[in-house]
Amino acid sequence: MLSVKLDSLPESPTSLALAVEIPLGDGIVGVMGPSGCGKTTLLRVLAGLETRYSGAVKLSDNMVWSSEAQINIKPEKRNIGLVFQDARLFSHLNVEGNLQFALKRAKKPLFELSQVVQWFGLEKLLKSSVTTLSGGQKQRVAVARAVIHSPDLLLLDEPFVSLDMTSRKALLKCLKNVYQQTRLPMIFVSHDINDIRQLCRQLLLMENGKVHQQGDTFHLLNQLETGLKLAQPIAATLHCQFVERMADLPLTQLSVGKKLSVGKKLSVGKKLSVGKEKAQQELLVTQTVEQPSAQVIDCVIAATDVSISLEPVRDCSIANCLQAKVRKITELNAQNVVVELVLEGQVLYSQITCYSLKRLALQRDMTVYALFKASAVCVL
Repeated sequence: MLSVKLDSLPESPTSLALAVEIPLGDGIVGVMGPSGCGKTTLLRVLAGLETRYSGAVKLSDNMVWSSEAQINIKPEKRNIGLVFQDARLFSHLNVEGNLQFALKRAKKPLFELSQVVQWFGLEKLLKSSVTTLSGGQKQRVAVARAVIHSPDLLLLDEPFVSLDMTSRKALLKCLKNVYQQTRLPMIFVSHDINDIRQLCRQLLLMENGKVHQQGDTFHLLNQLETGLKLAQPIAATLHCQFVERMADLPLTQLSVGKKLSVGKKLSVGKKLSVGKEKAQQELLVTQTVEQPSAQVIDCVIAATDVSISLEPVRDCSIANCLQAKVRKITELNAQNVVVELVLEGQVLYSQITCYSLKRLALQRDMTVYALFKASAVCVL
């Protein structure tokens, strides 16, 4: 748990007035808000780079800063990593030298150099001068350097902001994999809703130096209008378990809920009894799942990617067909509605036209089938 209380002083660079408890054990924490609302300043306070405030910062049971108690642990002693928008690598060292610098200064090294190099795909870059790297490569090295230092908390201040789409996707994949492998606590600042949705389980929405809302990322982003006046695309997350990777195709099978017994297979969209437990419905995803099978795998599906059928669909290019019940129908605008579906105790959303709603005669508690492509599923 991270406890933060901040109030501005006359000399404070940005107006902040917040008191927040941030859980660090339940996924990466995202921070969003308009420019100038205090996101970067908050990270600088946590890292110990900004102290012109009154308040306190407590990480787990350790008070790292308190203006009242006159406690101020130096930034290098806090064991909190910070990655800026620009890489800030040591130009006189090559890639391996930058990583070794951080590893040698780790308070309690948790990771081997070879592990981190593999996670970030740096094998071919180790002997390269950092001055010859592309922007995306530099940022991967910067994050890798922060990770190999084994911090108690890693702060990421818009690390994708200057990257092209290819580099952005590559670093996003690296961060997902690192978190899945290590469960390293992270706070991720971004203006990009898609990045937040793909990476973060918890979310802080900031406005005018205050935490405006806090909670589950998907719950907050599913609200059609927040106090920040942001129109958010609607999406849901399904908590799944690993079943198997398909040997002959670039697909992974997941079950929505309990894991199947070893050796049992389930056709997509069907159910099967395994021993005394009822097997959960399955879905296919195109992403390679690196996560161990014992852990929960979160899958995000946008409402605009989910169609509804009154009957199960088999002979179709859409891979996933899951049985669900209609729980709620909400008017989105004059042309569309959002249908809230429940399957295996979890929620899925479908955005359909008012015409389709009338044609299907959808009503609450009706049994329907949710259809979506394997490529529409984003695995966190």
